[in-house]
Amino acid sequence: MARTPRKPTPEELRWRRSAYDPEKAKRNLRRQYGLLGLWSALTLGWIISVATKYLSFSWVNVIILIFGYLNLALGILRNRRMAASKKQF
Repeated sequence: MARTPRKPTPEELRWRRSAYDPEKAKRNLRRQYGLLGLWSALTLGWIISVATKYLSFSWVNVIILIFGYLNLALGILRNRRMAASKKQF
């Protein structure tokens, strides 16, 4: 038998409202753009290190860098939608 969902408590409602706060999304968006710049600098450093043969090329490193960009892109997309008060996906 399926249970009927219970009503959320006032504390849970506050948590949900704060999770989708547009002001918080704008702050997070600024932080994520900073992280994107930092990740890009890391990637550029890795490319230079591989090009000068200081580090050896590894596909694992490439995959890690690509998934880092993917993670940041999805986070930026989510926070842009939240800042515009739209549904996330």
